Amino acid sequence: MPVHLARAWRAVAGGAIGLVFALTACQPSGSSLAAADAGAVDGARAASVAWDEAHNAADVARLTQLYSESAVSMPYNRPALEGRSAIEADFREFFAGFNARHKTTIVSLDIVGDWAIERGKYELSMTPKAGGQAVAERGKHIVVRKKVDGAWKIQSEIWNTDGAPSQ
Repeated sequence: MPVHLARAWRAVAGGAIGLVFALTACQPSGSSLAAADAGAVDGARAASVAWDEAHNAADVARLTQLYSESAVSMPYNRPALEGRSAIEADFREFFAGFNARHKTTIVSLDIVGDWAIERGKYELSMTPKAGGQAVAERGKHIVVRKKVDGAWKIQSEIWNTDGAPSQ
């Protein structure tokens, strides 16, 4: 199975790495998740949980609503997906071929104003709908969310695997 089909759907794009460093550098010494507004922390964590729930239900419409219109997703070994419609098409293609289960573990979460930067790890299991063995994948990601109309939307994401998927 081509590795590019093993999508974990998490992490940070384009200029977002610079944004991560800039936002983190602008925080006062000692500021972190603990210093962030509790409602913002809960909202960003809930957005991550909602992503896993929508993914595990193969609910493409609900999943893509978690992305901003101008979101950029940078899957490994593939070109960047620019815009919600490109991301939606990619999810549709993936779920047409696989039943999948995704689990996110947040390693760190920094919030500065209307921006949330999540570093995490994931586990993904995929079973081809056409038959065949399930594939397991583990990896890590960075997701940058922006608060839009009160909701934490993914603006940029990037992820990669910890090794080749196993069967």
